[in-house]
Amino acid sequence: VVKADAYGHGVENTVREFSACGCRWFAVSNLEEALQVRSINKDCSILILGYTPAKYARTLAVNNISQAVFDSAYARSLSEAASECGVQISIHIKVDTGMSRLGFVFHDSVEDCATVEEIVAACSLSGLYPEGIFTHFASADEEDGELFTRLQYDLFMTLIGCLEFEGITFPLRHCCNSAATVLYPEMHL
Repeated sequence: VVKADAYGHGVENTVREFSACGCRWFAVSNLEEALQVRSINKDCSILILGYTPAKYARTLAVNNISQAVFDSAYARSLSEAASECGVQISIHIKVDTGMSRLGFVFHDSVEDCATVEEIVAACSLSGLYPEGIFTHFASADEEDGELFTRLQYDLFMTLIGCLEFEGITFPLRHCCNSAATVLYPEMHL
């Protein structure tokens, strides 16, 4: 993740160094940052974690930039814009398993079972290619955060299983923030 000028480290040098080390994927906050990364590395994959107005569907597609989708309304607007432009946008479904920021809410596998239907519908829209699905751990970096992190992971895996049962699979699944990458290697998807 190299948003906010690579967290103040300088996006240009950071992207070049990580690319030289074999990094093929970068995540950013917005379209401006994505285009900056694209100008540095023409061949990498890029995911925008934040909102991009649907009117930029062509820009996303032409620059091979994937977009996070966090609710049904946004999925529909991206689909409509992509279809109007005759392009396909790669999307990553953002799931809220407990961070309580953005995402299709899946805090309880029984109470939030309608979320499965919402995601299936979003992934079935024209002009969208469901390339990935992800969540973000809320407390993986906290001393007493293990139980909640494991709960979030279990919810995420349950949702993925439910979606697979409905015929929706994703080439990419991701959930580990920096702390989880170090502390929970079994959660590397």
